[in-house]
Amino acid sequence: MTYLDAHRWEQLILHYYPQLEKFYFTYYDRMNNDNQYQIYSGQTTESKKYWVCNEKACGVYVHTNINGEFICIKGDHNHSSNPDEVTVKLLRDKMKERILVETTSITKIYDEEIVKANISKGATALIPTVVEFRSNMSKARRKKTPVIPSTFMFEIPDLYQSTLT
Repeated sequence: MTYLDAHRWEQLILHYYPQLEKFYFTYYDRMNNDNQYQIYSGQTTESKKYWVCNEKACGVYVHTNINGEFICIKGDHNHSSNPDEVTVKLLRDKMKERILVETTSITKIYDEEIVKANISKGATALIPTVVEFRSNMSKARRKKTPVIPSTFMFEIPDLYQSTLT
């Protein structure tokens, strides 16, 4: 995926979900001889978009124009890349997406996705336990679940109160 592709995805999401007040787009790119570093979109101005390395102490940032075309990169990564972190992040995102859409138990979704992922031993070590994952995802699911009504009283609109005869 290029910066341009990332920009197009971001524009598409913002177009179809205008109600989003704040939007964080995570972008994964290969830099420095096929090493994978996680970078994310930071601020956007009228002419530039700033991308920052996910490793807080690293300090590498990339500038692109609004169309996603590369302008410059500032700094060098002071840490090694870990492709397993990217794999785990993508797996967690996939699980979270299913959890928010489906009513299947979180543990079952966790187990199914772990089996389907067929990931390396290094990535397996980075995956949170099912207990940690279930705790965090339960909170996300609860936020999306509608509130149970406190009363069964409701008004029937006039249109539905009369019959045709």
